[in-house]
Amino acid sequence: MPVNNPSNVPINDSSPVPTPRKRPQPKKIDAGVLSERRLLDSKIVVSDQHPHHRLAKLILVAMILGALVGAGVLLYLNMVRPAALPEDSGLPQITIPEENEARGSETANPTPAPAQTAPPPAPAQIVEVQSTPTNFLNVRGGAGTNFPKIAEVKPGEVFLLVSTTEENGGWYEIKLADGKTGWVTKQYAVIK
Repeated sequence: MPVNNPSNVPINDSSPVPTPRKRPQPKKIDAGVLSERRLLDSKIVVSDQHPHHRLAKLILVAMILGALVGAGVLLYLNMVRPAALPEDSGLPQITIPEENEARGSETANPTPAPAQTAPPPAPAQIVEVQSTPTNFLNVRGGAGTNFPKIAEVKPGEVFLLVSTTEENGGWYEIKLADGKTGWVTKQYAVIK
């Protein structure tokens, strides 16, 4: 059968015939999911991630938070608790036997360490601020007027006495309301 060739170009009968490309088919979306997406704000991006990926991320975040909390508890137990319970606190001390002693006699009854009694605490002494010409008294960072002023106290106020010194005319170290300590001169304060 003759082929109509207007340009008189030889035709190669062995060339493949191009097949038309298939257009991608839109994803089929369940009607329930479609109505849920319409209810969402258009600015919210709905993730197409597999739900197991979200679960793995949630577990990873929980593990990291758990590790941080655990580290904080260990830090608290190692740093704060020994300071709160000194060895001479009167509480029984727990001794851990060495490895060789533990293997020795398993039937031996351990004897508890004798309870140590702490000496009674010294009664707390209080410093009362007396009247001054300026109606306040400077609290200094050290025992002397050459130290910087850290606070002011008023006459009649009372503070816990921390220590005393006779240097520079005599000074009292007092504990302020915020927990800091400072020094006031004996000239305008008395121990009660």
